[in-house]
Amino acid sequence: TGPRCELTINACASHPCRFGTCQQILPGFYYCLCLPGYTGFNCQTDINECTSLPCLNKATCIDMINAFNCTCPNGYSGNQCQYGGYQCNSGPCLNNGTCIVTNTGYQCTCPAGLTGNRCEIDINECSSSPCQNAGICLQ
Repeated sequence: TGPRCELTINACASHPCRFGTCQQILPGFYYCLCLPGYTGFNCQTDINECTSLPCLNKATCIDMINAFNCTCPNGYSGNQCQYGGYQCNSGPCLNNGTCIVTNTGYQCTCPAGLTGNRCEIDINECSSSPCQNAGICLQ
């Protein structure tokens, strides 16, 4: 530009790349190197990572910049809610234990005298010698 074409046009002077770096190819021409998570001629568009349906088991996908986050339904866990599917109706708790579904699976609440992940261990209350004054512990 200029009366004798003595001025060079810097296409990157106006900072056209919204989320990226401008690279001038020729005077007046440029291209953008986009930051991760962005696309478009001027790096103006956020890539929606949820469009690929990365979350499993009916989880809710939340789009982030160059990432996604899955909100897992009860009983599922993992970055993509890939672990779990634990259900209390399969009766995992033994000896009248109560099953509660959690975000990481299930948990058994055991009746008195029982313990273990599935209420499978009988606690020996006499092992701690709770009786005093020569009393005899009966289990």
